[in-house]
Amino acid sequence: MFFQQRSISQLRQEIQNNQSSSKINSAATASSLKNASVENRDAIVKASTSMADSIEKNTRNIQGKVIQISANSLTVEANLLDKNKMIEIASSPELSKQYQDKDAPTQKKTFTVAMAGDTKFSADKLSDIKAGDEVMVIAKELVYQTDKLTAVSIISPLTSAPPAGN
Repeated sequence: MFFQQRSISQLRQEIQNNQSSSKINSAATASSLKNASVENRDAIVKASTSMADSIEKNTRNIQGKVIQISANSLTVEANLLDKNKMIEIASSPELSKQYQDKDAPTQKKTFTVAMAGDTKFSADKLSDIKAGDEVMVIAKELVYQTDKLTAVSIISPLTSAPPAGN
């Protein structure tokens, strides 16, 4: 159990780092656009598009609120980075100024999260999770390509501290 908890803590830290870097990337893009020339703006838009594509092709985790529970699945409403809005912001000096000191734009998406026989839980088991709880899900599938996920890990409650030594 210690090693599972340690692995989940490492996953939690990795996800938090990804979320922080998304905020930093959004702020950096907005700041760069503030004084960018047309040629530089094209390069920034291209970089933003590349970053948005990378997010779409690599994101397998969500964090959100449980809105429904069944015997072997959860329905979770999560906020994902709005990759199209990120590109729109990169294309517009006005929008880039508006988003300069804000978090990256997000969009709500509802997921059905199925439990597999090997799904790992950090602290709670499925029967302990209730509607309204905040959970983090590491999925087998890419989250931008489907709304039906299979959980590899579920971290709940999110307020629990990682084990000592991590």
